[in-house]
Amino acid sequence: MGLRKAVIPAAGLGTRLYPATKSQPKEMLPLGTKPTIHLVAEELIGAAIGDIPIVIGRHKRAIADHFDPADGITPDESCEQCAALFDGSLVRFFYTRQSAPRGLGDAIAHAQGFVGDDDFLVALGDSVITGREQSSLLKRLRRVHEERSAAATIAVQRVPARGRLQVWDCGV
Repeated sequence: MGLRKAVIPAAGLGTRLYPATKSQPKEMLPLGTKPTIHLVAEELIGAAIGDIPIVIGRHKRAIADHFDPADGITPDESCEQCAALFDGSLVRFFYTRQSAPRGLGDAIAHAQGFVGDDDFLVALGDSVITGREQSSLLKRLRRVHEERSAAATIAVQRVPARGRLQVWDCGV
């Protein structure tokens, strides 16, 4: 069956973006005209991922509400992948709640009952991966993972050095 599931951990407190995250989850902050988590979900759909559990925390109902097709609002027909987010035959969203923020590993563990022994992707709800082709990195990651029957496959990016790290002694 292949890699068909992705977990989106989205239960963090968003303290680094405070006060913008005081009233809304950081995953719902817009990047252009769409919330960041919406763009992440579009990437997953573009990589043929159809089952997506999202781990949410307190005050994150807006995330579940965003992907609920029952609100009667239909997306602009010019946005094909946007429309796919609300097509139950292409993608299914599931939600579980992390009651206290205990880190990324704990958030991913909350999806264990859903993913079981299946391979799955982890896509952070506030990180968008862009490229020349829609979802090209996720497609390559998936292909390499399946070709090598890997236990884990991680995408990394080489970042050029920008000088030496300076450590300041404050005398405390």
